[in-house]
Amino acid sequence: MNENNHLQAHSWKGKENTESFCIYHSKQNVPHLEDWIDDVMGFVPVDVANVGRMTRLIRRMEEDMYVPWSIPYAYRRVAAYYGLHWQSLREIQKEVMQKSQYVPLVARAGKSTFCAVKTIAKPLTRHEGATGYIVGKEVKTIHNVEEKTKMLEFTNGKNLLVYMSREQIQQRFMDGNLFAAVWRDRQFRE
Repeated sequence: MNENNHLQAHSWKGKENTESFCIYHSKQNVPHLEDWIDDVMGFVPVDVANVGRMTRLIRRMEEDMYVPWSIPYAYRRVAAYYGLHWQSLREIQKEVMQKSQYVPLVARAGKSTFCAVKTIAKPLTRHEGATGYIVGKEVKTIHNVEEKTKMLEFTNGKNLLVYMSREQIQQRFMDGNLFAAVWRDRQFRE
């Protein structure tokens, strides 16, 4: 993001249009979920200069959106849109994988699974959060940057820097696939 984008972002109260993204400065200005959710392949925390912590909604076909949401808020909104209760997802995670963190989010009737990845190297505070969620099947390539830093290239050419080893990333994707299979099986039985 260049300096001009920051100036534009602060001179406009609602939405900032640039070549590749939109910044929404208030929750009231964010378009309705149903207008864009099917295009989202990730939601990750980002620090925007002169704005603060926001959530980047990485989109397949359209420009990315930066919204003033926390990741837990985004997770709950997306889950609710797909008729899921985040606490029931956590219960499945505890039961199947014996852990309660980094719960995958099954979306689009089980066709997509958002998996947790670390996208902030060093959060400023403990409560700030460093984890975002991406759809693993949208990742085309994992490029090496450093030992614990990788660049994910999505199928549409967009990139995301993550602070995990290749093995950790692949394990999260495998866990997400297993989680989705269990979730689909339970939906079928109900």
